[in-house]
Amino acid sequence: MIHNPDDTSKSHAQCRVRHKDGTWRVVDAVANNLLHDPIVKGIVIVIHKVSRRSRDERELAEEAAAALAMAKKYHLTESEYRVLTLVAEGQSNPQIAEKLVVSPSTVRFHVTSILRKLGVTNRTEAATIAVRCHLVD
Repeated sequence: MIHNPDDTSKSHAQCRVRHKDGTWRVVDAVANNLLHDPIVKGIVIVIHKVSRRSRDERELAEEAAAALAMAKKYHLTESEYRVLTLVAEGQSNPQIAEKLVVSPSTVRFHVTSILRKLGVTNRTEAATIAVRCHLVD
């Protein structure tokens, strides 16, 4: 916030505003104190809508943080985490092996380890935990 007329700093805020169609939009607002400028003699506020890409990037970052927390909670290795992600997406062991360029026996080993670490007995239960932890949509 700009409180002092002699302050020439800028203030930045991000907030939600209601559009005339009733939906909410996220906007960035930057206030620039130009009270000292004899031509302007005011505060100029520039507002622009935050793009969908910015929201998507923020959502991906939040999902990544949730997934990392899940991996840490269950002590999953990076490889196990990747395998679990693909299991939760419905991929079969041969599909996972092909996608990760590993042998099917390596995938079986990881799946067995994942089930043990998650304390479940099958892939469906493991996938359910992954979905609950926002590992996949």
